[in-house]
Amino acid sequence: MTDQLVESVLIVDDDPIACEMLKSYFQQRGTSTISIAHNGKTALEIVEQSDDQIDLILLDLKMPVMDGIQFLRHMQLRTYKGTIGIMSGESADVMSLAIELATKHGLNVVGPVTKPANATRLDALILASKNTNYPVAGGKSFSPTAAELQIALELRQIIAFYQPIIAADSGEVVGVEALARWNHPSLGIIGPDTFVPLADKSGLVKSFTLQMINNVLHDISSLDLVSSTLKLSINLGAAVLEDTQFPDIAAKAIDEFDEDIGRFIFEITESKLIDDSIGAMEVLARLDLMGFTLSLDDFGTQYSNFEQLTRFPFKELKIDKRFVQSSAIDDRSKATFETCAQ
Repeated sequence: MTDQLVESVLIVDDDPIACEMLKSYFQQRGTSTISIAHNGKTALEIVEQSDDQIDLILLDLKMPVMDGIQFLRHMQLRTYKGTIGIMSGESADVMSLAIELATKHGLNVVGPVTKPANATRLDALILASKNTNYPVAGGKSFSPTAAELQIALELRQIIAFYQPIIAADSGEVVGVEALARWNHPSLGIIGPDTFVPLADKSGLVKSFTLQMINNVLHDISSLDLVSSTLKLSINLGAAVLEDTQFPDIAAKAIDEFDEDIGRFIFEITESKLIDDSIGAMEVLARLDLMGFTLSLDDFGTQYSNFEQLTRFPFKELKIDKRFVQSSAIDDRSKATFETCAQ
């Protein structure tokens, strides 16, 4: 991330008061270029006349001359590669349909944000706009080798995008999860499915994890523009759990930046836990003693059992979305979900 969360934004809304409030918000966040349009037609003209691509478009749906739905189709025809935040006072069903339509158009959509938008929800939207998983440029396939990934690590091409963690009761952004992306010099931003499994298989996962920790430490000043109390969440690979030196290395890196260990959450995917691994038990126990928060990721996707939860010092469960969705139609899933959520 940069010191500016978004360098350029286009606000498309027919309400002049809402536009001025949003303009003030982005000015306070350090956005250098802020454009305003009161309908889709004017917004298209701004897009076409802009010398550089606009990073983020905040789009109202109900507008005169050209509404937001029409505008989305025109942006698809122009192969817009920035991000679009749907911001409207329309019903949740209409906003959901607009987002689905934009996604089918191949647009990078974040949101929705219900009007009137507050700073907390806008902060979350902007963080999400920095985390869009762009495809490899030109739709090219890419199967990197371990040697190529090693070079990428040495050149610090593995970077962090940030996904906001929002408190359900207050809507406040309480943390961010660091998501690995490969900033390839010729192919652009590459998603994790292309290279994270390779890091696990090739023995590079320790170097990979340490680079992600350092990415977060270097980005903290930018993240603190949202809140200086954000929890910072980082994924740990299975091989890291077997490295008994890892807790000391992680603590030393954080201490060198004079940061609080208590802000850091280490996420361990349930499928990567080794039940009878003495090394993993030692690493997780020491991380807990040092003050790190341990989170069990994708809970509900493997053979979950409460013995495993009591064996390891987890303070947080991240329940898999499929498990949460099934709770809406299955009473047993609902009861289990409510028990875990208490």
